[in-house]
Amino acid sequence: MPSGGPAVKFLLERLALSKGTATFVDDAVSPRATLVLGDLSFMLESLAWPVVGPASLAAGANLPGGGRLDIKGSLTRSLWMSPGP
Repeated sequence: MPSGGPAVKFLLERLALSKGTATFVDDAVSPRATLVLGDLSFMLESLAWPVVGPASLAAGANLPGGGRLDIKGSLTRSLWMSPGP
């Protein structure tokens, strides 16, 4: 392994998922709780190793009973390289 650079290089330009459905079931409660999220979308852009800048993240889903949850933000080295508990 050369000592001048990283052993592994990785670049994910874009990962996109759309029109998905997720179902969460909680059998630990009575009655059983079920949550269904529709029109699920997820996009991740510019994820690289070694880190060269922030990666973009966007996710969204339709909620049961109406409404929509959308999340957008950036992933930075300090966020996903922080020490564990």
